Amino acid sequence: VTGELSALTNEGESTEKEIEHKSESLSDLRDSLEEKYSNLQSLLGGLNAKQNYVSQQIAKGTL
Repeated sequence: VTGELSALTNEGESTEKEIEHKSESLSDLRDSLEEKYSNLQSLLGGLNAKQNYVSQQIAKGTL
């Protein structure tokens, strides 16, 4: 019984460490995705500004 308890305790600790590691990995992935999303939003903002500029130039007959 003591051996089984010890084995279960070790298994529980191992599972807990694995969950902690996976949680940290998920947190890192989330941070990375948030940064990439922010960069994409900035890029889209720049593209929209360029599109507006080109549209204005076309309306003026410059392009």
